[in-house]
Amino acid sequence: MIATVIIPTYDSIDYLKNCVESILKHNQGIADIVVVNNGKAPLETILPKDKLLKIVNTEKNLGWEGGLKEGLKHTDSEFIVFMNDDTFVPQTSSHWLINLLFPFHDKKVAAVGPTSNCVSGLQNIFHPNTPKDIVTTSYLIGFCVAVRRSALEEVGGIDDTLPGGDDF
Repeated sequence: MIATVIIPTYDSIDYLKNCVESILKHNQGIADIVVVNNGKAPLETILPKDKLLKIVNTEKNLGWEGGLKEGLKHTDSEFIVFMNDDTFVPQTSSHWLINLLFPFHDKKVAAVGPTSNCVSGLQNIFHPNTPKDIVTTSYLIGFCVAVRRSALEEVGGIDDTLPGGDDF
């Protein structure tokens, strides 16, 4: 696969089910999904059966950053999409993954994030200065962010020492 979507979760069954189903519906066949189950919910009986979906059950709650680290162990994809379990890909964004990965044609691009109505800063579609095209920014909100694996490895991987820094 070109990309892997990693979704850490902790018993957020309804949101997670909608999230995974929306990704599978609008996947374009270029990504697989790794759900890191930090909770006790029996996700194998709740989530759809699909060859592109892998569920990793943890022994304990690893938290958001720990879930991302665990998810990375289960993929070797060139691009990784970190996604919150309450994210939903609507029909109007059916090409979301292609659009998210397109900027990586520029080898200098390390990370890409989409706009949304539920995010702060320039990524919010209602912000008066939200650009209409691709822009360079100093940070991205982590509800959904794609990263080039080599760039992530170059900076030492996921930093789990930042308190509350999991969204940036």
